[in-house]
Amino acid sequence: MLKRYIAGGLVFVVLATTVTSAFSAAPRAQDKKSDSQKLAEKVAKIGVGKKVELTLRQNGKKTKGTITRLDDIGFTVAEKKSRMDLTFKYDEVKRIDKDGGVAKWIFVGGVAAAVVLIIFGSQLCENEGGC
Repeated sequence: MLKRYIAGGLVFVVLATTVTSAFSAAPRAQDKKSDSQKLAEKVAKIGVGKKVELTLRQNGKKTKGTITRLDDIGFTVAEKKSRMDLTFKYDEVKRIDKDGGVAKWIFVGGVAAAVVLIIFGSQLCENEGGC
């Protein structure tokens, strides 16, 4: 009985670690690039036409929208709520991430459901005398 609890707990820890590392957006500093250079590379990697969520340095305001233009100084986002084009310089933005939207929550829900099924399945097997 104790073995099943331990096994279920370990499965939960492994899945939770996997999920949190998959959604962690902490960039690893591999070289001495400035924050704006790193951000410019990240925006270029995300690409035009992709949905993003960004946080401004000055006031911490968050904005969601779609990248519509990139250049050397900054980029333009069509804001989701107002549908206005907003232009940002790379040094004005604290953080930018892809906006996962519904797909992200479907993935998280699926992982949570799998964990619950594994734990309850192990309990059911134990109560019935083994599987």
